[in-house]
Amino acid sequence: MLVAAAALLVAVAAWGLLAPERHGDDLRLQDGPSRPAPAGQDGGPAPSTTAGPPLRPSITTRDGGGASGAPPASPGPSPAGPATGGRPGPGTTGPTDPGALRPVTAEEVEAMMQPGAVIEGVAITGGNLDVQASDVTIRNFTLDAAGAGFGVRSCGPDEDCGTPADQATGLVLEDGEIFGTGVTAFWGREATLRRLEVHHSDNSAFRPLENVTIERSWWHDLAPDDGGSGNGVLFGAGGGRNVTIRANTCDQPVSVSPAYGGGACVIAGTGSTDVTVVVEGNWLTGGNNTVECNGHGSMTVTGNRFGRALRYRPVSRCPAAADNVWDDTGEPI
Repeated sequence: MLVAAAALLVAVAAWGLLAPERHGDDLRLQDGPSRPAPAGQDGGPAPSTTAGPPLRPSITTRDGGGASGAPPASPGPSPAGPATGGRPGPGTTGPTDPGALRPVTAEEVEAMMQPGAVIEGVAITGGNLDVQASDVTIRNFTLDAAGAGFGVRSCGPDEDCGTPADQATGLVLEDGEIFGTGVTAFWGREATLRRLEVHHSDNSAFRPLENVTIERSWWHDLAPDDGGSGNGVLFGAGGGRNVTIRANTCDQPVSVSPAYGGGACVIAGTGSTDVTVVVEGNWLTGGNNTVECNGHGSMTVTGNRFGRALRYRPVSRCPAAADNVWDDTGEPI
């Protein structure tokens, strides 16, 4: 009997070691249906606000102190490169533990910020969340902007972001869902955005300015209800310096009704200057022109897979485009 019990314990321990994690590459979905929109947007479920203990999201600082007394959080799993893992989508983006989320306002999150803080396990209501300190990480979260113009702004509301001394750096947003914005889910610079789901924004998903990486994320159903522009990543005046867009999914097919009035998965506006952008290893479909470079030679578009639910061209006016293919056949574009 003792021998049998010992063998059982060893088997249970081995199973615990082998149990796959949620973001393991072997579990990533290749395709799947979109999750329902939040309540108030097509009648889907709202982020979890299940009653529970008083709100104490995990907040840690670089030296290990924090409001919750929790130990410093680990940096999390490294994102897979464009050559590994499956197409980002349901099950591989958004909060990792929705049941752990507790409601908090954007203003309350701003008050939690200090250099090196890690804020996780929050269902944020209200947008225009401005980053108040450097090296802040927000993970396992939802943000319902409820019609506010912006979800998260990494350098304040002014387009010039103030003087360099005023800018927060080192922002990380990961494993989160942002929706309900009037303009864009993220606007700013000096940030890493990974495994985010962004949807139901009236204009765009991201507006990066400078030193921004967007990876393993999924944006879809942007401006679906009013025929708006439905842009994914948009570079306006002063935007697009040292930006990397890698291994993401853009799902903006023109077959939706009402059809999107324009837009693209990635677009550099004609007024953009000093654009240095890398678009590589993504799955992109939709828009008028799916990727629109507007002639910027320093915007490289390589190794992407394109869907056919678009109006005109998959790659438009991109002098530095190479090795892009149609997703359904693998044929070069």
